[in-house]
Amino acid sequence: MKTRDKILAYAVELTGIEKGRVTGNLYELDYQKHYEHVKDASVTPGATKLIYENVERTQEADRRITEDADPDLGKFLNFEEQPKDPAALQNALRDEKHSREHLKSGDIKAHIETLSGKGKEKKPSLRAQLAQGKKTVNAAPKKQAAMTAALPYMETEIQELAERTAAKLKKLTEEELAGLVFLPAEDME
Repeated sequence: MKTRDKILAYAVELTGIEKGRVTGNLYELDYQKHYEHVKDASVTPGATKLIYENVERTQEADRRITEDADPDLGKFLNFEEQPKDPAALQNALRDEKHSREHLKSGDIKAHIETLSGKGKEKKPSLRAQLAQGKKTVNAAPKKQAAMTAALPYMETEIQELAERTAAKLKKLTEEELAGLVFLPAEDME
């Protein structure tokens, strides 16, 4: 399965309940590698156990599951997929648990901060960006006028470059102009 979206994948291992709170371990997974691993390590399905209010029944794994109530069986509650070889499933689960035992503990608070972007350099707010753009747009005609006034005193090649630049500046939209950076001449050296 290919996707361009960043998928955050985790394995969750429940270890108990402490003071009324569920506790456990959370393992970050490389989604693409884990997807391939699951395909390779999966066990063959056997039957599907359908659980009703009054009774349970079994059907082939590839048959469609309907959640319809049945007068004899009662209300449909849920279903459980059963492996063709229960021992193979137990081996696969044991191998998965063993593969997590060597992983080092992490700091969940630091992980959440990383995901939320805390600690990164903040971008200016949209309002601040708009204010800066407005300043740039307002300053641009003054800079262009100063450059045009200086044209007669420039060498021919530089004069031609300045004229081409001034012509390009006149054609820019306000949005394009707002994105330009104007540096004072003394900063150019």
